[in-house]
Amino acid sequence: NPESLTLPDGRKTEWLMYGSGHVQGIRYNGRLVSDITRDGLHREIIRSQGALTQYSGYTRSGQMAWQRIIRGEYAGSGIPPEAESENRKDWRYSADGELIMETGPHGAELYDYDRAGWLRSHSPAQGVQERFHWDKAGNPVNEYETVADNRVRAWGKYRYEYDEWGQVILRGEGRSEKTLAWDADGHLLRVISGDRTTHYRYDALGRRTHKVTRTDMQDRAENETHFLWQGTRLLEERTGESRKTYIYGDARSPVPVACAERRAGREEIYHYQTDPSLRIRTVTDETGKVVWDGCWQAWGRMQADLSGPGGFEQNLRLAGQYYDRESGLHYNLFRYYDPDVPGRFLSSDPIGLAGGINLYRYAPNALGWIDPLGLIKVFRNLRADESVSDGLSAKAPGRGMSAAGHVRNGSKSTFKGSQFISTTTSEEVARQYRGPGQTTVTFDTDNVIPDAKGNRSIIDLSTTEKATEAGLKGPASNYATSSSEVLVEGHVPPDAITTC
Repeated sequence: NPESLTLPDGRKTEWLMYGSGHVQGIRYNGRLVSDITRDGLHREIIRSQGALTQYSGYTRSGQMAWQRIIRGEYAGSGIPPEAESENRKDWRYSADGELIMETGPHGAELYDYDRAGWLRSHSPAQGVQERFHWDKAGNPVNEYETVADNRVRAWGKYRYEYDEWGQVILRGEGRSEKTLAWDADGHLLRVISGDRTTHYRYDALGRRTHKVTRTDMQDRAENETHFLWQGTRLLEERTGESRKTYIYGDARSPVPVACAERRAGREEIYHYQTDPSLRIRTVTDETGKVVWDGCWQAWGRMQADLSGPGGFEQNLRLAGQYYDRESGLHYNLFRYYDPDVPGRFLSSDPIGLAGGINLYRYAPNALGWIDPLGLIKVFRNLRADESVSDGLSAKAPGRGMSAAGHVRNGSKSTFKGSQFISTTTSEEVARQYRGPGQTTVTFDTDNVIPDAKGNRSIIDLSTTEKATEAGLKGPASNYATSSSEVLVEGHVPPDAITTC
């Protein structure tokens, strides 16, 4: 884990850590951002945010149960009382671990799911209830509608046209249309809307570095923004003389805990308050004043910005997503996400069928799932001897067993283990094979680190072609592909694991 990050102009973010890399303090350019207190499982329970302090509590299964934000520090023990809270939120979950109720300053929100975990309805505290129907491939449909090729061509007032590569090239809304153009690598190059055209540029790693909007009547740029990255995380954005530097809580989190914004020659720190799905709910300044307050629809669309005109501009949406005001879309690193259609990307998954049979879907719901890279995670049912707090490791690191040998023998009672951890790209498969008392978890293979022997590898066996390439044939190939299996060699850190 990095202890500091220095920008080209000398500004520095520093993380104070203990043990195996658990952050307990964050500083930016010599200024305190947050002090963090953790429990015995290294979960954050207290975080300072300028004049405010955020307290968090968890359920027995490790999901966030409540959050209280008070001015100063709470002198007592347990949950700070409501009378002392500037902001309070509570969450309730079903027996399957799905979020079913959220209570906050704006009232209560209710969620309902089908047996496979797909979101069926969202009853917001403010606004109209949302209802969702899904076909067997996970496409949003009207109650009796079908979707060909997993390509949604109409949804409510929106209509879509695709090119031969399965990328949306026209997005219509009533009489208005937006035309989209893509390059050979699947990057969105420009969006044309009326007399305005927005152009996008990317670096060699596929990260967006620049966007500029021009009108037909003007040669000069109407709006221009530059982006700076730290790996796959947005580090800074610059527009004109203003800049916003994002500050993350640790090396893996896809959502920042704060930002430093420079405008008119002054730099101020702002703090983000998030919910269990890492959506930003409020933003406060160093004095504790709320500068941004948002209400969300179920699939990441901002239903209402309650901060008022001239307030803090907050463009972060679902984890890893950035809102483009010129198009209404969310940039999701490797793809673009459409918040107006439930859980949909505008182009197919760049990792192909390794991400699941539907190349356009986001996830069964956006409340217990995140996809910060625009890719899909893998799933696993924890054995009795496994615990999220310990992370995940194979039974026999360094054993050297072949992928075929692991697949053929992994389910036998006499199997002593190999260097691999078995996972699947399909949550449905994980649920199907989940035994009594087992817990299904998910993680991103990008977060796997070397195991005790220094080895790290990911072997995708989810399709016949990939299984054959890995040396599997006959029954072993059938076993692996039928369960969409991915073998992981390495260690999965606790903070990279999410309970489904």
